[in-house]
Amino acid sequence: LLKVFGATQEKGEALSVIGKMALTYYTLRDFDIDISKGLVNIPLEAMQQYDIDQKDLTSTETSGVKLWFRAQARFGLNLLEQHRKNIKKGTVPLLARVAAPLMYIRSAQAYFEVILADNK
Repeated sequence: LLKVFGATQEKGEALSVIGKMALTYYTLRDFDIDISKGLVNIPLEAMQQYDIDQKDLTSTETSGVKLWFRAQARFGLNLLEQHRKNIKKGTVPLLARVAAPLMYIRSAQAYFEVILADNK
């Protein structure tokens, strides 16, 4: 994807912010599907930090999982803010400035905001 956007190393680093944001979005969005297949995308450190037990992974309604979801949504929104700053600095290639909102930003931002608004 970096080659498609014609990214230099500097611009590649700026684009990595969107990659991290997209990964965060997909991790949260696909949580139930992944868990049903036996895939856990919560790092062990986060499970310990948010006191998430293996039995808690069956629902996004458990206290620890809710807290982790909210932290990840804030992280995702912070990455989006960093991306906006990178655009202002001119470190994001033009094609990425056009494509990223259509491909990732709008849906991810809306999803993160729903998580934070609903106290998921």
